[in-house]
Amino acid sequence: ELRVPDGAAVTVIAATGRQVFTGTGDAEGRLRIPLTHYCQEGEKRTLCVPYQVLIEGSEGRQDREITTPMARLDFR
Repeated sequence: ELRVPDGAAVTVIAATGRQVFTGTGDAEGRLRIPLTHYCQEGEKRTLCVPYQVLIEGSEGRQDREITTPMARLDFR
């Protein structure tokens, strides 16, 4: 679960460089994104962690790294 400033844009990028999520939080600034340790493309299984989380809001940009998919982060 992420906590983000109201109206902030959120982008999540896997360690593979692939963008896996883009969106905004709810009215309370909460955002739940299902993340996994591995990305599967055909027969190939690749480690997805760490994830890079980019938050763009009225107060500027924040970047964080998630090393475990079960993380709870508060960007407020």
